Amino acid sequence: MKRLALLFCALLFLPPLLLGLLNDEIARFPLPFGRIDFSQYWVAGRLLLAGENPYSPELLWEIQKSKLPELDEPIRIWNPPLLFPLILPFAMIPFEEAYRAFFISGLLSFIVGTLMLLHERNREWNRHFPFVALFFATYFPLFHALSFGQSSWILFCGMILFLFSRPWLLSPPGSQSETSKSSPLGGIGLALTLCKPHLLLLYYPFWVLHDLSHKRYRSIAAFLLCAVTLAVLPLLFREQVWFDYLRAMQHPPLVWKTSSAGSYLQGALNFPHPIIRLTPILVAYLGMLILLMRGAISVRNSSWWTHGTLISLSILLSPYGWSFDTLLLFPFWLSLFLDTTPRWRIAILAIHLAGMLVSLAKFGLEYFIWYPALLTLLLILRSTKSDFAHRP
Repeated sequence: MKRLALLFCALLFLPPLLLGLLNDEIARFPLPFGRIDFSQYWVAGRLLLAGENPYSPELLWEIQKSKLPELDEPIRIWNPPLLFPLILPFAMIPFEEAYRAFFISGLLSFIVGTLMLLHERNREWNRHFPFVALFFATYFPLFHALSFGQSSWILFCGMILFLFSRPWLLSPPGSQSETSKSSPLGGIGLALTLCKPHLLLLYYPFWVLHDLSHKRYRSIAAFLLCAVTLAVLPLLFREQVWFDYLRAMQHPPLVWKTSSAGSYLQGALNFPHPIIRLTPILVAYLGMLILLMRGAISVRNSSWWTHGTLISLSILLSPYGWSFDTLLLFPFWLSLFLDTTPRWRIAILAIHLAGMLVSLAKFGLEYFIWYPALLTLLLILRSTKSDFAHRP
């Protein structure tokens, strides 16, 4: 399992290296999408490599408009500097090759990650190959992430590494004890999700308490070490990059309408303020604390479905969140799909087919809040052992 996980990590950097060597051939490969959001990462990475402020809209726009003349205004990067060590390999090669490399890396990581999940979660999945292939093809968050050139697939890689470090979660029920050892790769994988830390604000404290209860100090240490490494590496190129980020966040994009409860609450109250966007998460913290104190949720003995519910709920209640960020939820959708009755399997396929059709109709991404909300509901139903679960 560790070898598979390490091979999976290599997918992050192999495509940009190969495309850097084969740029003449690859540049002729037509790819009419995946450029828009990727441009913010590539330009910000180039600015950082030059020692400039990667969060300056003026500097971003100066380069961006030369690469994407169809833009009317700069697309700014709002990720913390933790993201830069992961995108600098792409920023080191020309834009035309870089966005293709980013697209290929995202697609490859999703395919390999899916195969790894299928192998561990249900080793007889090939008996239902047509249904699995159709589910894969209609998973619209992947379509959104690749078409916009979003970095969500990096978080997906982190989630896969995290789950693979916990064999008792991935394996069929009863086949592994939770006392099994946990690999430090889990902490490293979860640290990769800090590229968009607002998405898992509810899950991070639960995970820390869970691992502390099992004395998995190596996993927590690996998380902290990886986070510190990602935070320090950008300083090698620009010492004040964190100050640049903090200055930019003094005026966050409160006008964004996203598919998250924080955004919807701000719209309902018509009061743009960061604390309003954080209110759903703060209320969830209080609710989780009450449930833990009453014993309704067990930190120590938590199932795959409990972890999935908290991750899905965290994304739903986040201050910002787009449909492509729900790429993180694929392992749990896939588990529901594999571990259910034929009737529910068809229903899950219909959900994703409808999502794909809505995507092609070009509705606003802020309307996809139903997706994490629906998964949260289904995971709660599954965890209560309703008729949703497969009965052998």
